[in-house]
Amino acid sequence: MPRVSVISILGLLRQLLFCAMTGFPSVVYIPCVIYRLLHSVRFTWCAQSAYQRVRQATEPEPERPVRDEPEPVTTDRNRDGPEPVIPEKIVYSRPGPDRKPGNSNWVHAVEWSGQKGFEAAPSVSFTVDGEEKGVQKKYGPLMFLKVHDAGHMVPMDQPNEALEMLQRWSHGNL
Repeated sequence: MPRVSVISILGLLRQLLFCAMTGFPSVVYIPCVIYRLLHSVRFTWCAQSAYQRVRQATEPEPERPVRDEPEPVTTDRNRDGPEPVIPEKIVYSRPGPDRKPGNSNWVHAVEWSGQKGFEAAPSVSFTVDGEEKGVQKKYGPLMFLKVHDAGHMVPMDQPNEALEMLQRWSHGNL
């Protein structure tokens, strides 16, 4: 591994602080730079045990497996009955394609007064600029939206569709 002097590390920190204080757009890359620095450089003045602790603390967490069964919904109303409190509007976006339809199973299994109506509601196209970009299902305040060709980060994979979804939802047109 390459050796890095304390001066070059201080220079990098000064540059990162300057970017953070001025709002320079590269501030977005600071976590990535720090991660790469910590994982590609072994500091000459750092003990091996301290280096290992820092490396373990900054390792990305492994992805958790998808569950097919929904977790129980707990609300204050559970004392009187199982119906959760549904806010005025909910949009649940699911990326597609997934190996398992866990998110869809979870949304369909939520017990509430409109559950049967939601299950019976038809799935319709979610169109952007006249093209189908997903499938949506809506009943009452609950909507389930699946965006085509998007991973778990819909805004990164399909930015136009994500923006359109948020604009329609915030204007009450979704």
